[in-house]
Amino acid sequence: EGSQASHRSGQTEFSVAILRRDGNVCVFCGASSDTAKLEAAHVLPVEEKGLLSEPKNRSLYGIESVNDGANGITLCWGCHKCFDANLVCIDPGTNKLLVTDALMANEDKWELLADRDVSPGSPTWPNAALLQFRVHAMQEATDKRREKQNKCILFCTRCSKGYMRTHALENHEKTCGPLTASAYHTPASKGAAEEHEPIVTYS
Repeated sequence: EGSQASHRSGQTEFSVAILRRDGNVCVFCGASSDTAKLEAAHVLPVEEKGLLSEPKNRSLYGIESVNDGANGITLCWGCHKCFDANLVCIDPGTNKLLVTDALMANEDKWELLADRDVSPGSPTWPNAALLQFRVHAMQEATDKRREKQNKCILFCTRCSKGYMRTHALENHEKTCGPLTASAYHTPASKGAAEEHEPIVTYS
């Protein structure tokens, strides 16, 4: 129990520090805390924290733990979902948003956000190696989605129902259970499924 309390405390401190650093604004779409729920997103995912047991990786990524201040960016709920699903990331060379075709085909806002400048606003911004980790993850996820060619791109991790839009998934998760990261798949075409109609897929 003490370990869980310590983890929660570390997560809270991480969130507070990241949101403060980024001025309480989503670094992807510019949404503020007045209009959206903001969250601190991990660049190196929590499930990959084992990588940091190696000194060379801690040196490479410039962080000691996943809750290091240099491992986070402020995102609104929708952008966080897409980031965690490896549908969007930051190009470490240009600091511009890289957006998958699957995401642009299903949510109009991403056509406007593609190539948006997301320049570092602080010395504690994630370094190039961390951002490149996400680029590789997005490339791998894109290859897998293209192999499957499913219609939906958003899936609830509790019940596996699929959706075409983040706000439809959000409405579903309010009754399905706690907010969790979802799996994404490339759609066959825009409009292939109604956003208010869940599509049950493989689990």
